[in-house]
Amino acid sequence: MRKYSIWMYIRNYKFNSLLFKNFCMIFITMFIPLTLLLGVMFHYFQKTNLEKIGDSVRGDLRQIMAVTDTIQSNIVTMGNNLASEDTTLQFVKTPKWEYPDYDTVQNINKMMRSLSMLTGDYVDSIYLYSYRNDYVLTENYASNITKFYDTQWLQDDNRDSYIRVYGRVAVDRNGGTQNCITSVFSVPISKNDGRDGVILVNMADIWGPQLEKDDPGNKRSLFILDHEGRILYHHQPDYLGRDFQKATGYPDDVSLLLKDTGDGEVMIDSAVSGVTNWRYVMVAGLEEYTQQKHTLRNLICSALAGLLLLTGFAAYIISVRVFRPVREIMEMIDNPSKFYNQNARRNGPLNELRYITASFLESLHQKEASQEQLAQYMTSLKEAQVALLQAQINPHFLFNTLQTVNFLAIGLTRSDNAVSSVVGKLSAMLRKIMEVDSNMMTIEEEVEYCKAYLEIEKMRFRDEFEVVWTLEQELLPCYTVKFTLQPILENCIRHAFNQSDEPGLIRIEIFSEEENIVFQVSDNGSGQSREWIARMNERLQQVEILMGQHIGIQNVNQRIRLIFGSEYGVSYQAQKSGGIMARIVIPQEK
Repeated sequence: MRKYSIWMYIRNYKFNSLLFKNFCMIFITMFIPLTLLLGVMFHYFQKTNLEKIGDSVRGDLRQIMAVTDTIQSNIVTMGNNLASEDTTLQFVKTPKWEYPDYDTVQNINKMMRSLSMLTGDYVDSIYLYSYRNDYVLTENYASNITKFYDTQWLQDDNRDSYIRVYGRVAVDRNGGTQNCITSVFSVPISKNDGRDGVILVNMADIWGPQLEKDDPGNKRSLFILDHEGRILYHHQPDYLGRDFQKATGYPDDVSLLLKDTGDGEVMIDSAVSGVTNWRYVMVAGLEEYTQQKHTLRNLICSALAGLLLLTGFAAYIISVRVFRPVREIMEMIDNPSKFYNQNARRNGPLNELRYITASFLESLHQKEASQEQLAQYMTSLKEAQVALLQAQINPHFLFNTLQTVNFLAIGLTRSDNAVSSVVGKLSAMLRKIMEVDSNMMTIEEEVEYCKAYLEIEKMRFRDEFEVVWTLEQELLPCYTVKFTLQPILENCIRHAFNQSDEPGLIRIEIFSEEENIVFQVSDNGSGQSREWIARMNERLQQVEILMGQHIGIQNVNQRIRLIFGSEYGVSYQAQKSGGIMARIVIPQEK
């Protein structure tokens, strides 16, 4: 393989090669936009087809609801009229040991046949039953209830209800069955006259032949629910009388909901009738739509695969043409002086390669100069590091000296004394100061440090002030920024009590507030004006460079904000009883 061939370049540089970069460029400028366009088209297909299916489902459902409401209204009117007829009342009041007379039966049969003819195909049958004589009449049939072909409704009958509508499986004279909605009317019709019989009007299954077929071309399923959510109608008898949501797993109060059942997607729509208060639910299968969607998706994926191959081929052709000048540049990089000298001997204007070569040689020269300068900087840095290490000797020397002074003081009196106590506390404070491995310490350590500091100051000022601590013990293991309280206490001692003749009092409170920890330090000193407090709080909100300055509370505030965030820090508040209170808020962290 030639040294400067394109395949050597691709093998060595892989993802940094021209082929890969050209492929990415064509991929971004052509493949991705076309992919997005096809994706938009696919989404538009889904949306448009789903809208068409939704409009069809919604239209069919509203039409079914309107027709069924009209049928049920006619059934209610028919049932009430039949229950009010004198002949009907005479039939149901006939004693059990007597059979109704022939004329009564014929008149009732005639009325039922007339009503059936008026109601057309939507009423399957009408039953009139008397509790007193256990006799039942239909349009063309009369017999004792024990010989009647359809008696299941009698077992489900609720004699306390005046009118009842429910879904059931009706049996005809030939033993055939069909699902129907049965309306039961009390006879007499008045609630106060007792109940001697009932009229059953069985609504025929008029929607089954149109919607409830199981063939692949028609997967729509209709549910009619009563006001309690029980199923009045469905083409499968197992659903009748059951709670809709428990039986199907579908919600009943949705509008054009797209749901994946595991066996395929379905669209669900529902509507409530203002006439009967029934809820109509249509569940439409989307098999045809799903098949079309999968076909279109496969076509799009095939087109994208072909486009991807075309992108790779185009990238290779472009790379071969672009690599020709790149090969010369690579030769120049391997031996820039030789390449530049060869081109410099040629007469003619300055070309791109000669310009690149000159610039490259100049860059080499600048790089060598930069390396020399960097070496000088590294030498200076090492010298600074040595000086910093040497500076660390001084705090350790001071600490050891304090320990020596402590032993000498104890040796003079042969026991602990005030000098040894102060030196011991100062040594403990110095030990904390020399710990530089972390910016944090526990609140317990902070309290111990501050107590040592306050003991020294009380000895210095001869107990001219008193300190009261109020701590929540469960907060002691929590962390805070190092030396949070000491600058605040130093301000109290130096500034709060210098103009007051009363004994000084410092209150230190540490407590939890929601998810934060609050430090409050208050004194009974002379206090400060509201303007001073406002000015200090405004200054504490500003970001200033604090390195190398002795600025006390601002240092504490900015260290807290750098570590925990700008919502935490120090603020001042005036006290009605005099003095001033410093408030420090940090998050509660263990």
